[in-house]
Amino acid sequence: MTSQEDLLDIIEELRTSNSKLFKEECLRRHSANQDWKDYLFAVYNPFITYGESGDRNYNQDNLTNLKLCRSVNAGITAVTINKAYPGLIPTASKMMKAYDYGKKPKPIPEGFWAGIKYDGNYANLIVTEDEIQFYSSGGHQYTHDIDLRLTPGFVYMAERIHGDGKLGDRRRCALEGPKGAKVAKVSNHYKIFEVVTITDFNLGVSAASYENRRGLIPDCYAAGEIWCPSIEEAEDWLDDLILEGFEGIVMKQPDMVWKDTKSRKIDLCKWKKRLTADLYCIEEIEGEGSSKGIIGSIRLRDSNGLEFNVGSGLSLNGDLPFGSYVGNVVEIEYEHINPEGTYVQPVVVSIRHDKPITDID
Repeated sequence: MTSQEDLLDIIEELRTSNSKLFKEECLRRHSANQDWKDYLFAVYNPFITYGESGDRNYNQDNLTNLKLCRSVNAGITAVTINKAYPGLIPTASKMMKAYDYGKKPKPIPEGFWAGIKYDGNYANLIVTEDEIQFYSSGGHQYTHDIDLRLTPGFVYMAERIHGDGKLGDRRRCALEGPKGAKVAKVSNHYKIFEVVTITDFNLGVSAASYENRRGLIPDCYAAGEIWCPSIEEAEDWLDDLILEGFEGIVMKQPDMVWKDTKSRKIDLCKWKKRLTADLYCIEEIEGEGSSKGIIGSIRLRDSNGLEFNVGSGLSLNGDLPFGSYVGNVVEIEYEHINPEGTYVQPVVVSIRHDKPITDID
């Protein structure tokens, strides 16, 4: 049996270098030590609760205090540990990926729930009797000074948003603080769109239908959602939301079973519509490297006088000769216009020979 002194010696060894590779190699050197791995499991397993917290300002060589602090204070995380000991620490990054209906529409059964797709950051909120643990989509834990009235025993999946969660708000949701001590901004709040029991979350599947699960979401935190009898009604609502400044919608079949999967089935679909604009091309810019000798980007101007360069999408129109774009109206797609007046993620769609410069947006 490994003594407490031996465990502390391993921790001290991990603390001697900031190199991630060194830490992974150090962990692997002790892979045969089951007592050591059991201790790491007790410290880093997010689903174990102890009813009290440790003191980060107290003795960092006290194994019990480190366990209550949920860190051995040696620059390692559950991600690092699982690289050395695959599957040792249960992850909190589980999620069900949505099929992108906007990119490739498929027939979907009529009669489904449609919810607002917010421009925020995905979060898993693990609620125990003692606390709420906040995790990002990558499984990284963070803290958030917010009073949430949620039922223990469940994992709530949500978007952490700023304001209304409209396009452009995501950058205001960035976590603050030094590495390893991420803190959500006080101004951030949550829109919950899914909930499963902690047991089902650990298993990676919930047999309960979405129709039953959605009733477990408190109304005050629930994401905006409506019942849509048909895809046509969903599209009408989507168009309205786009005009209001939202990113899109998420469509869920009432019998949808939650799974930790990337398979992207049509029982869970996201649907975004990129905005379009017709702008005037004032310049063609030669490409560099392998694109030398052809048009690498074009400079566009809108009716407000805003100018910017865009190269994405040009290859989809073929390598047109110089003079093809300049002096013409060009249609682009883009995500949104941010508060600084910049077109975000613009892509060239086509030359609009049918439109005069007086019709530019």
